[in-house]
Amino acid sequence: MIKKITALLLAFSLCLALSSCSLFQADEAVISVSGADIDKEIFAYYLDKVKARPSDYGLDEKADASDYADKAVELCTRYVTVNTMFAKYNLKLTNSQKFSIADNVSNKWTCYSNHYKKIGVSRATISKIVTNETYENTIFTTLFDNSDEEAEKKVRKYFAENYIIFRAVCGYFVTTDAAGSAIEMSDAEKDKVEAKFRSLAEKIVDISGLETAANELSYTASSAILLKKTQCEGYPDGFFEDVNSLQNDSASVLRYDDCIFIIWKYNPDDREEEYASCRSQCVKDMYSAFGEASFRSIEETFQVTRSEAMINSFIKNIEIYG
Repeated sequence: MIKKITALLLAFSLCLALSSCSLFQADEAVISVSGADIDKEIFAYYLDKVKARPSDYGLDEKADASDYADKAVELCTRYVTVNTMFAKYNLKLTNSQKFSIADNVSNKWTCYSNHYKKIGVSRATISKIVTNETYENTIFTTLFDNSDEEAEKKVRKYFAENYIIFRAVCGYFVTTDAAGSAIEMSDAEKDKVEAKFRSLAEKIVDISGLETAANELSYTASSAILLKKTQCEGYPDGFFEDVNSLQNDSASVLRYDDCIFIIWKYNPDDREEEYASCRSQCVKDMYSAFGEASFRSIEETFQVTRSEAMINSFIKNIEIYG
């Protein structure tokens, strides 16, 4: 693996020395990375990401707008690094990846277009960003993904330990008063709901039984959910661990303070579609430290020029981001 990485990095360094990066064109550049211009939209996208979840980027509650902007500059530099490495290694996207990019962009734009428009980011830029993310996964696969049986076992083991696949029927412990306002159930009412959930769960012998239970409860069963261990926002504390400990291919009940679930947990070894959809991400996660070192070694050769006037205009309007 080390020889493989070294050879690729050497090839990239030689190409970089012989040519300037001309992958981007923009009327105005917020920053320029060794000749690659980053426009307002790309910078706005990354500033928005940092502002929304600063802790994901190593920033604490003491961070201010200039710290967010500095981190956005780093992410823009990584954007250039990824696009440049992908081109210099002469990598290509598969048709499956291209379709996935199109679907991802469509979903993002459907859900968040109002927000993107507010911060001045177009659908075309979202497409560039999603493509760049796919490029990065492909680079990791090229650098670190081995095709031998032992390596494949490691990736599948990581998948089984860090992802769960399930369908669920979820109910909340609330009822309504005479005025129609939502109020929390009493303990006795919660116990009654739990008894009903457990009674129905005991009758489920295959996935069709989950639909039957959902109908009896006047709820809708979810479609298959692929949930990553580190991305459980919106779920109760401990939910991933609780589901992961359940028996495969059977129904179980999980009760929390404000909600209750009937869970049908799938065996991850049997879910090839979900595995294929995030295999590249698994490889990326497994070798993130090595990959970071590889990217950093390239970025150290870049010269970053900042338009402080433009960056200050983003800082001045920081509240619209995140």
